[in-house]
Amino acid sequence: NHDNHLSPLSDALEYLVPKSAHHTVHQYNNAYYYDNKKYGIRFIVLHHYLYANSGIRDEVKNWIKYKPSGYKWAILEHYPFNNGTWEEDVCIGSDAQAWLFGLIDEYSGFIGNFCGHLHLDKYDLLSTGEKHFHQMVFDMDTKGIDPDDMYGQCITILSINPTTENVKFYRIGRNDTFDSNQWEYTGFTK
Repeated sequence: NHDNHLSPLSDALEYLVPKSAHHTVHQYNNAYYYDNKKYGIRFIVLHHYLYANSGIRDEVKNWIKYKPSGYKWAILEHYPFNNGTWEEDVCIGSDAQAWLFGLIDEYSGFIGNFCGHLHLDKYDLLSTGEKHFHQMVFDMDTKGIDPDDMYGQCITILSINPTTENVKFYRIGRNDTFDSNQWEYTGFTK
């Protein structure tokens, strides 16, 4: 989530990024993908500062365009897409959002957008204008904790069944928003 605050970042990469990750060749190196080959899912991971640079866009598009046949894909990123009720400055930039919406429109099999930043749990069914898709913003539970001490107190586990198009979330830790420690949706992009 706040990977840009780790210094040096290389000290944490072995714990945060799969060894099978494919990073951008662009000098900013601010995106990567990795494949779950067993279930045919490509995860596109976008860095905290994606909005600051558009030089990686062709690479990311090709990761989606040339994913193996039958693969589904999902986005993991820091900032959420604007759901129409949030201030623009708490969301991914409008230019980056328009670019990503275009990819969702163009390529089939989009599972959803999974992100953080807002320190709350919020599910939205969003629209690109052409397609509807799912977004889940995850809490990290810093409520009641000193704001200078930003250690998360909850973990969310994501489970995806690409055959039934069922996505489940399991929470370890506080869960104010949902009634149980497990919630789900079915159906990818519509």
